[in-house]
Amino acid sequence: MLADLNRVSTAITSSYRDSRAFVKHMQTLGDNHPMNASLRSNFEAQKSNGENYRAGRLTPEMIRCLDKIMIGRFLPMTTPNGRKIVTIEKDMFLRSCKNEDFPSIAVESGLSLDGWRTGRLLTDRAFRDSQHVIALPYVDLFVTDDEPLTKAIRRVVAPFAFRTAEVIDKVEFDKRFP
Repeated sequence: MLADLNRVSTAITSSYRDSRAFVKHMQTLGDNHPMNASLRSNFEAQKSNGENYRAGRLTPEMIRCLDKIMIGRFLPMTTPNGRKIVTIEKDMFLRSCKNEDFPSIAVESGLSLDGWRTGRLLTDRAFRDSQHVIALPYVDLFVTDDEPLTKAIRRVVAPFAFRTAEVIDKVEFDKRFP
């Protein structure tokens, strides 16, 4: 699937890849598979983060600080032409940037924060849905019959200045695209 998405050589992608078969395979992974162990660990961390947020031990300011630390770690040390980026330049960038500058990150972060605020537990389904929700700034329609997710999306995207997809259910999709 990654080879298909990245348009790697035809030697790798020459055979047909059935996405439904891939999803079915992913659903058969055992509990001891590293990906499932990682997911469980993530769910526990998210549960703990939510409890800490609601108790006031994790504040929006702390989250902004953590975001800046993480962004800073991903910044390159040199420009594409090889010039070293000085600390002052990085600091100026980090002071001025915000999640909304990166729409998919803003949507994903907003969905996590909404879950912490509302006490919505992160489940396997909710996690997988969140991976699709990050596409909202880049697509026209988002189709889901998950009413709690729809409500969360509407709460999350309301304050953003950037455009996001219209969220509709399957019935509405079928009406529009018979």
